[in-house]
Amino acid sequence: MAISNPSIAEVGRKAKVHPSTVSRILNKSFESHRYSAKTVARVIAVAQELGYRPSQAGRTLRTGKTMQIGVLVPDITSVFFNQFIKHLEKKVWATGYRLLICCSNENAQQEQEYLSDLLSRGIDGLVVAPSDTQSCQQVITAGIPLVSVDRPLLGMTVPHVGLDNIEAGQMMGQHLIEMGYKHVMAVAPCLPNDPTLPQRCKGLAQGLVTEGAVLKTVELPSEATDEQLNKIVNFATAKPHTAIVGLTEDTTFRVYECLRSHGLSIPDDVGMGGIDDFPAARLVCPAISVIAQPIEQLAHKAFECLLEMINETEKASSTIESSIYCQLSPEFIRRESL
Repeated sequence: MAISNPSIAEVGRKAKVHPSTVSRILNKSFESHRYSAKTVARVIAVAQELGYRPSQAGRTLRTGKTMQIGVLVPDITSVFFNQFIKHLEKKVWATGYRLLICCSNENAQQEQEYLSDLLSRGIDGLVVAPSDTQSCQQVITAGIPLVSVDRPLLGMTVPHVGLDNIEAGQMMGQHLIEMGYKHVMAVAPCLPNDPTLPQRCKGLAQGLVTEGAVLKTVELPSEATDEQLNKIVNFATAKPHTAIVGLTEDTTFRVYECLRSHGLSIPDDVGMGGIDDFPAARLVCPAISVIAQPIEQLAHKAFECLLEMINETEKASSTIESSIYCQLSPEFIRRESL
């Protein structure tokens, strides 16, 4: 029968073992002690019967760890970040840590406050896709292991795991040339602090290596005006062999909606592609060709790097910080839109 807030001593009395034995068994830290399988099973059964719950505060005092990892992303509704958190959480859970999830909504002040809150909770490490570089300085100052994902912290020696965005752009540009497209518009969201966007655009320009190829870049605000949307439509209809590329999943789908709403046929009137895959890209008709990120690999690599920093000495951690800048290769998924 469960009792209110049972102690280790109470579990030990009922299981007829010393409290230290209970602690070692329940914390799975008895490698140097030999307990029979029968004793281990009895202690666990008694703890469950009494409703014993380990004290997180006590564990923190004993180990110096809270077993909590923070993750901060700029947009939790994004398919990319949603899937990233899913894979990260699975990896974190398997190692006994727990994940605290925050979303900055691309707001520097909100990001600053969330990071302060995570630090006050005593997190053991942080994975962040930053909206503002300076907000992460408090984490570095506090000496908390930190890994950036997707967006690097420019000017800071912080380990980074992300897509090779220049390669992603090149891959798309090369395919466009192979398919005969010479007039290309890259459509980006209005995110001036996101360094991945100019990298994708740079790669796209490098991939368009044929005589007469033209690349134009425009920004598409979240609340786009008719005039801004018309620029995309006018470009799409001005010349033959034209393609539009969304630099993020959101802009890709918004451009697709814009073109279809104006009666344009894809790919007969205009080609359409994007960087970052998302479920609707394969469900719409015609399905959209995309450059996809290895999201699961990215999440696993980021956490492995962070866990190494947490477990290493301070000297080793500084070595890790200055040496890891991991760029993962993209994958081209050809569908009907190009």
